[in-house]
Amino acid sequence: MTTIDESWRDGFLYFVEFQVIQQGVCKTFKRSLIIYEELDQKDMKKLLLTKFPKVDCIKNIEYFEEVLLLR
Repeated sequence: MTTIDESWRDGFLYFVEFQVIQQGVCKTFKRSLIIYEELDQKDMKKLLLTKFPKVDCIKNIEYFEEVLLLR
């Protein structure tokens, strides 16, 4: 018999809103992101700026809830 830990992985759901300037046009994106560790605002901002290098401004970061991801 398998355990929950063998079938599922913990994740954390965040809502983020950020702006990107492309060819002189400012675009706003609102996205839900799931990552595998819980981060504070400072570390989440650092992660976003690292993984999305064209981000000009982060307008909002909200932690929503824990989730389970199928392995």
